[in-house]
Amino acid sequence: MKTELDKAAPGAFFLAALAGHAVLEGIGGIACRTAHLGRRTYLAPFILGNTGKLGLPLPMFAFGEAGLGYAVVMLAVSATLSSTYGIYLAAGRNAGSKAIRELMVWTTLPGGLFLWQELGTPRFLTNALE
Repeated sequence: MKTELDKAAPGAFFLAALAGHAVLEGIGGIACRTAHLGRRTYLAPFILGNTGKLGLPLPMFAFGEAGLGYAVVMLAVSATLSSTYGIYLAAGRNAGSKAIRELMVWTTLPGGLFLWQELGTPRFLTNALE
C-alpha cells in the first residue's frame, strides 16, 4: 500500500514476469518432450519456482522500497500462476473448479486493482493493518 513506484512500473514488471514464466514454460515443454518426461510431473516445478514471502526481505535490503515493490509484483504473478496454471498442470482438465476456489487468486486480483487504480483501503482497515 505504501509503495512509491511509478504508476507504469508495476504493470511493465507484471508483463515481464509473465513473459519470463512463458519462456520457462516453452523451454520446459521442449525439455520434457525431448527427454520423454511426463509434462504433468516435471513442467510445474520447472516453471513455478519456490518463491514466497520469505524472499521479500532480500530485495528490500538490496534495493530499498522500490525493490520490495517489484518483489511483491513478482510474488503475486508467481503465486497466482501456481494457484491456476500449476493446478491445471497437476490436475488436468478438472482444474477449473479447483483453481476458482484458490484464495490466492481472489486476494491478488483486488490487490492488483487497488495498486493499478491507486486506491486506498478504508481508514479503519489501514489503521488495523499498520
